[in-house]
Amino acid sequence: MHKRAFLIVLLLAILVLPVAAEVPSVRIENITNVTLTPIEYDPYPAQPNQVVHLWIKVQNVGEATLEDATFKLIPEYPFSLPDGYSGILREGDLKAGESRILEYDIKVAKDAVEGYYDLTVGACADTDCKNYQKITFQLFVNTGGEAKVEVLVESFDSLVGGTTGDITLSIVNRGQLGAKFLVVEIGKSDEVKILNPSRIYIGELDSDDFETVDLNIYANPSITTTKDIMLPIKLEFSDINDKSYTLNQEVSFPVYSKEDVNKYNAPTSGNMSKLLVIAFFALVVIAYFIWKKKKKT
Repeated sequence: MHKRAFLIVLLLAILVLPVAAEVPSVRIENITNVTLTPIEYDPYPAQPNQVVHLWIKVQNVGEATLEDATFKLIPEYPFSLPDGYSGILREGDLKAGESRILEYDIKVAKDAVEGYYDLTVGACADTDCKNYQKITFQLFVNTGGEAKVEVLVESFDSLVGGTTGDITLSIVNRGQLGAKFLVVEIGKSDEVKILNPSRIYIGELDSDDFETVDLNIYANPSITTTKDIMLPIKLEFSDINDKSYTLNQEVSFPVYSKEDVNKYNAPTSGNMSKLLVIAFFALVVIAYFIWKKKKKT
């Protein structure tokens, strides 16, 4: 009798255990329990005629497993699917509380204009994705490429070893994107010494715009023959999309020998100062004689 009762209890336990251990599951029709969150896309910003890679987080926020979870990318102009790419991802069962990363590729139209565009991902209510709930987020398309900042020499004094002179640099933005937080750092040279602060803040520099920087430079007395001096320049800035840039460039300018300065009649900064003093006294003398002549008459 006791053995029969034990067998009956054991049989009931076997039948009940699977039911107690079963995790509730539903079809993906219950898509209100699905959240889709865009994480990032690359390249950023998106560029015309390029393929963009997307990362999207999907999460089951419900209390039941979602069976055959399927998601579909639904592009509209200026977006399209690459050739041979369906845009459908089948994730299988998605347990309660579970999250995954969906990865998609999408192509931007060649003639896309700059701006923000909606991109839709569907949480499908069936495996064929004929019925789905739309979740829309935005991608930024930029047609300007990148900021292209470079340094040019605009003008310079005729320097001779052992003298000082001025050099004017032009900082030019030749790109189609504006630059901001622009800093110019003048590097060191064994042949010349920069008498200004080495880091100069420019700030914003719009596309097709420029700013000038004036440098006061002392040429090493050891320079006795004419030569070109290479001066390193570092540029640090961000574009309007907050992409950071660090560019290393060089500018060149001549330091002359005394013989070449005389040959080319290129006044040095020191000689120029002397000429200005002479011219000033000459004007004073001329003005004095004119005044004296008028006084006699």
